[in-house]
Amino acid sequence: MMRPSLLAHLCLASAWLCSGCDCGGKSHPPGGDPCAGADGELPPECGDPCAGGECDCEDQPLAVGCPCDAVEPVPCFSGDAEAADVGACKAGLRRCMDGRWTSCAGEILPADETCDDLDNDCDGEVDEGVLSECGDCNDDCTTIEWGHADGQTPFEPDESNSTAVAIRDPGALVLTGDQLALRVIWIANSPEGTVSLIDTDARIERGRYRTGPDATTDDPSRTSVDYLGHAYIGNRASYGPGGDGQPAVVKILEHDCPDLDGDGIVETSSGGGDVLEWGEDECVAWRTEVGENMLAAARGIAAQVKVEGGAPREVVWAGLTYEERYVELDGETGEPTGLEATCPCGIYGAALDSQGNLWTSCMYDGMVCRFDTYDPEDWEVFPNLSPYGITVAPDDRVWIGGGVAFYDPVEATWTRLQNWYGSGITADLNGFVWVGGCGSGTCRIDTETLEVVDLPDATSRGIAVDFDGLIWGVPNWGYLTVTDPETLESERVLADCDTADGNCLNRPYTYSDMTGTQLRNVGSPLGSWETIVEGCSADFDTRWVRLVWEAETETGTALTLQVRAADSLEDLAAARWVDVAVAPPDSSPAPLADALGDDDDAAYLGIRAILSTGVHGSTPVVHAIGAQRSCGLTFR
Repeated sequence: MMRPSLLAHLCLASAWLCSGCDCGGKSHPPGGDPCAGADGELPPECGDPCAGGECDCEDQPLAVGCPCDAVEPVPCFSGDAEAADVGACKAGLRRCMDGRWTSCAGEILPADETCDDLDNDCDGEVDEGVLSECGDCNDDCTTIEWGHADGQTPFEPDESNSTAVAIRDPGALVLTGDQLALRVIWIANSPEGTVSLIDTDARIERGRYRTGPDATTDDPSRTSVDYLGHAYIGNRASYGPGGDGQPAVVKILEHDCPDLDGDGIVETSSGGGDVLEWGEDECVAWRTEVGENMLAAARGIAAQVKVEGGAPREVVWAGLTYEERYVELDGETGEPTGLEATCPCGIYGAALDSQGNLWTSCMYDGMVCRFDTYDPEDWEVFPNLSPYGITVAPDDRVWIGGGVAFYDPVEATWTRLQNWYGSGITADLNGFVWVGGCGSGTCRIDTETLEVVDLPDATSRGIAVDFDGLIWGVPNWGYLTVTDPETLESERVLADCDTADGNCLNRPYTYSDMTGTQLRNVGSPLGSWETIVEGCSADFDTRWVRLVWEAETETGTALTLQVRAADSLEDLAAARWVDVAVAPPDSSPAPLADALGDDDDAAYLGIRAILSTGVHGSTPVVHAIGAQRSCGLTFR
C-alpha cells in the first residue's frame, strides 16, 4: 500500500493530540502505547481515539491506537510541522505494535529558549532574548563607557589623551577645528633613493627608508604628508642610467607600523645610518607603479581627504610629468581608484585648495593647471607664467615660486611680484608666504602688503612650515636650515654627522608639502581621543567582546574606532592600533574578536576614537564610547 507522507503523519498526530486522551496519566514503557491494552483494544477511559467526530481511523489511520499491520516505523512530529528538524527539534518514530499504532517516540518538541547556543524553541534563531549584555551566555558582563549619560565616565579630553577635540554641551566629544600636532618633516635623498623622517622638535633623523627596489633609478623627490603624519613619496625614476627607472608612488607610515611577519617585532629604520633593504622595512605600507612608460616621472604628489558616500576617505593624486595627467590612488591600499585627470602641460608641483581643486605648476611650459578632483572634466590652464613650486594659502590664494605670483580666486586674477624669483614656496597661518631660493637665501612675503624681506642666512631651495610655525629650508646641500618666523634668525641643523662634509642628508631635493601643513591649511581637521580599560580581576578570565558607541555623523564626517591590547601597560603603549569600525557605514556594536585575535583575553584594552570631517564647519558628535567585557571563572 502507499505509505502516507510525513505531512500527513504530522496532521494525524495533531488531530490525536486534540482528542484530549491522556489515558489518565498512566505510565508506559518506552515505545509503548499508553492508550492500547494488551489485547490491542483501547482501555475504556480513553474512548474513541478521534472523539468528537473530527476524524476516525478510516480517515486518519495513523492515529494512536488505530489498527495497523506495518513492519517499518513511520516518522512523526506532534508539534507545528514547520518546526520539525529546525534547531533542537526533531521528528520521532511511530511503530506498529500488536496491531496498533504507538505514540510518537523520540521526538523533541519546541521548548522555552535557554542560553545554551541552541535553538530551543525551533524558530530558526539561537538564544534570542536570553543572551547577556555581552551577547554571550555569561551573566558576568560589564559595559565600561565614557560619555555624558548617567553612569558613564565623562570624556575630559586633555593633552595626555587627546588632540584637536573638545567637549560640547552636554558633554559630547567634538572636533575643535585645530590640527593634530605633527612634528615631522619628510625629506627625499634623491641620489640614494631614500626618504628621511625628521623629528622637527628634537631635530633628529628618526628613520631613513628606501622608496623602491633600485636606488640608482628610483629618484624620489616630491612628498605629501597626511593628517596622521604618514608620507606619500613620488619616484621620478627618470634620472637613472638611460632614464630606465619605473615611476611609482610609495606610502611610508610615521607610526603604528604593522608586524607583518608576526615575529613580535616591527622591523624598521632607526635613523640615517640604519637603512633596511627594500622589502624589509615594515613601515613601508605600499608601492604602486604609475605611468604607461618609463619616462612618465611622478612629480606632483598631493594627499587629499575626499567626501564620497557620506564619509571621508583618503586618496593621493600622482601627477605624471611627461604623460600630462594625474591618477588617483586609494590612500589605504595604493590601488588606482580609476579616476584620472588631464593637465595638458609638464606637471611639476601640486597643491590642493579648500574647494577640492588641485593646482599644478608646469615649469617647462610656463603654465599653471587646475582641475576639480571631484569632477576632473572641469579643468583649465593659465598661461604666460613662470612657475616652479606651488602652494595654497589659508585664504585659498594660489602662490607660485619661480617668477613669484599669486592667483586671487575671488577676482580670478594673477598678480606678479616684480623682480622676485625663487623655487619652492609655502604659506603659514600668520599671513606670510615663504619662498625658497629667493633673494640671497629665503624671502618672506606679507600677503596683505606684499612687502618682501630677504633672509640671507636662511639658505634654501625647497621650503616648508612645521607645526610650530618654524620655517624649514632644504638647500640641496645635505643639511637643513630652521628660521624663527618672529626673530627671523636662522640656524643649520643636521650638519654634524660623521661624513666627509659633516652633512647628514644626501643632497636632499624636496619642494612639496613635506610637513603636512599645506593639507592642514586648506583641508579638513582631524582629532583623536584615547582611553584604557582594565580587564577582569585575577580570579576571572577576561574576554573583550565588543565596542559600543553612540555618535552623530552628519554627511562628510566620520568616527573611526581602533583598539589595541596587552597584558601590561608598557606592552600596551608599544602595541599597534587596529581598526574596528568606521561610522558611517558601521553601526554599534562592533565585535572585537577579529581585531584582537589571541589578545582578546589581555589584561588591558586601549581604545582610540578618531574624529574626522571633510566639510568645513562640520564635526562628528560623539556621545558615548565603551567596551563590553565578559568575566568567567578561572580554572587552574
